[in-house]
Amino acid sequence: MLRRFSAMMTGVAAILVSGCATQVGADGSSVPSGATLDPAATEQALSDQVAPLGPVTEDMLINPPASSWLMYRGNHSSWGFSALDEIDTENVADLALAWSVGMDPGSNQTTPLVHDKRLYLAHPNDVITAHDATSGDLIWEYRHEGTAEIWGPGGITRAIAIYDDKIYHAAADARIIALNANTGELVWDTSVGDPSWITHSSGPIVAGGRVFTGRTCGYKAPARCFIAAHDAQNGEELWRIEVIPKPGEPGDASWAGLPYEERIHGSVWMVGSYDTELDTLYWGTSGPAPSPEVLRGGRKADMLFTNSTLALDPATGEMKWYVQHLPRDNWDIDHTYERILVDAEVRPAQDAIWKQHSDLPSGEQKLLTGIPGKTGIVWTMDRRTGEFYWAKQTIFQNVVTDIDPATNTVSINEDLVATELEGEPNYVCPSLAGGRDWPAGAYNPNSQAMFMPMMTLCMNVSAGSKDPRYRLNPELALAPNTDKVGRLEAIHVETGETLWVNESEHGVLTVLATSGDLLFAGDSQRRFRAYDQNTGTVLWEKILGGPVTGTPISYAVNGEQYVAVSVGGGGGAINAWTAMSRDRTTRQGGNTLYVFKLPNAEIAGANQ
Repeated sequence: MLRRFSAMMTGVAAILVSGCATQVGADGSSVPSGATLDPAATEQALSDQVAPLGPVTEDMLINPPASSWLMYRGNHSSWGFSALDEIDTENVADLALAWSVGMDPGSNQTTPLVHDKRLYLAHPNDVITAHDATSGDLIWEYRHEGTAEIWGPGGITRAIAIYDDKIYHAAADARIIALNANTGELVWDTSVGDPSWITHSSGPIVAGGRVFTGRTCGYKAPARCFIAAHDAQNGEELWRIEVIPKPGEPGDASWAGLPYEERIHGSVWMVGSYDTELDTLYWGTSGPAPSPEVLRGGRKADMLFTNSTLALDPATGEMKWYVQHLPRDNWDIDHTYERILVDAEVRPAQDAIWKQHSDLPSGEQKLLTGIPGKTGIVWTMDRRTGEFYWAKQTIFQNVVTDIDPATNTVSINEDLVATELEGEPNYVCPSLAGGRDWPAGAYNPNSQAMFMPMMTLCMNVSAGSKDPRYRLNPELALAPNTDKVGRLEAIHVETGETLWVNESEHGVLTVLATSGDLLFAGDSQRRFRAYDQNTGTVLWEKILGGPVTGTPISYAVNGEQYVAVSVGGGGGAINAWTAMSRDRTTRQGGNTLYVFKLPNAEIAGANQ
């Protein structure tokens, strides 16, 4: 499914478009159209310019080098943390642009990867490029042919993965592909289903020689979503587990007799976490479609395994345990976001939390924590068993009324459940745009603090008969007692105490924590900032070319630390956050990757 592949290298450049090739030699002469390059010569020419890539080993994925960025949140535990500390609170004010590179148009929420002085970048619409990590110079480009029928042009790729000598990508047309990390050539290409109801907006994680993916599924039959594993070397599917149970399977009774063909959606559209010691995958799921239960005959059904944390055996896909964070989701309040894995004590402060178990363990525990869903509720659990430890409310929410600590059972606000189509709207908090949404949080093991970006938005919403997706008619509104859209909150993972809050008129997006006591985050009004992790004070700010929709990362080459982030088009949620902040200056588009570093001594001396 290759539409165009180009390799930029010393002496040779090849660009293939629709099967027609134009090649240019080192002296500028043309090679006849339709000719092809010898792959061996191509790889040799590439190696003349860029040293051969060292393989990414399983040990490197388990303990990523600080100089690299090898996966979506930096490690399998979804910390969003860099151990680099050259850039710190004392010198961050000097941070300057090192290089930038334009990107393809479309919805842009990407996370670059960095390994062996190379930066790999996923663009919208299934374009992958490799760059020199110090200059941005292009090494190779891959363009995948295919369109997601349920997503359309501009498809999002939030993450790609790297392992051994391959780059892995979950394409919008329901395919998983592997590329040669040295050349960009296609190694294997595997379909996971029908692109009329399956697409991908986030990418894989790799562990134990397996490529694990979730996906976005449609809003009408047979769109029931699943998690799958593929062999990293050849793309063979090893297993898949569907989110929605079939008749007779565990969880079937939770659908209250709804026919299987009417059980729809349950997407797994963000990226999972992996515990190497427990050999367990953790993945979050979204709600059903349509959302209003009035459209399912008024059935008061919990609808397993929607809005849940699933703990899976990576070898077989067998479910070890689950926790459902929001049963009977009538409002598209997804719980798909990152699960943060930490080893820490369980000692919640009574004045900081909402619910806690009556019998808490002592000593260091294996925890799964963070804010898994749009409600903004922190869930802290035993990641071995799913046992509930404590929960904390952050933003205002009125959907969840209670959590039973003994059973993990969640109760919802019955007054917010629509009983008729096109009826009077209910005031529901948060909105379907968050609360939490896809912008990811971060965790710093040095301070045991997690940092969560959120939106303080509610909605007046009714059950709609014409809306083609979730069948909701939402009108966004600010949450009570605030005039700010964005909220960045620091929370101690052991106590649940709020360490600081920074509110913003604009939506706050994905964050990166570093050992330099810095927190990097952008907003929907083009500002990219460095915060003091201890206080939330802004220490550095740059105005970029669009909403800061990409995931910030940090890496090092030759001892110099870099910070990279992309901006541009972020999709519908960005439009909502921008509109609610009354921002009239920001326009989506102009996708660009920006990379910053400290000036070197010679430049600093010249500027004095």
